[in-house]
Amino acid sequence: MYNKVIVTLIIIAYTLIPAPVALSELPPKSIEFANKYFPKHLLYRALEDFGNYTLIFKNGLKIFVNNKGDWFLIGDDNGIRINFLERAVQRTIKKEYPKDIIINVKRNKDHYILKLMNGKYIKIKSDGSIIK
Repeated sequence: MYNKVIVTLIIIAYTLIPAPVALSELPPKSIEFANKYFPKHLLYRALEDFGNYTLIFKNGLKIFVNNKGDWFLIGDDNGIRINFLERAVQRTIKKEYPKDIIINVKRNKDHYILKLMNGKYIKIKSDGSIIK
């Protein structure tokens, strides 16, 4: 019985660990997005986890995409440019937080959540309005 429990726990743990995937197996849309908005970053590794993919770049950038290649989370502890977001969002962030460094952007159904290097979070709609 003890051995069965150990084996079961090992199997569960193994299935929860993201698996490496060949870059050629990534959804093409994810590669196109990365090349367009992060051309200076070198993609060197990818992981697959329950149908989602994590694109890992040499300098620390990570882009999380679904099985269609649409991004839902982008992060880099060194900071990221937000030129992939709507112009209204870019304008609001530049106006309201001109000196802050964005390290994480999460896309939700009707808004984004941006994390700043100082630990502050900003919720913002695609029209540029900040959600309090």
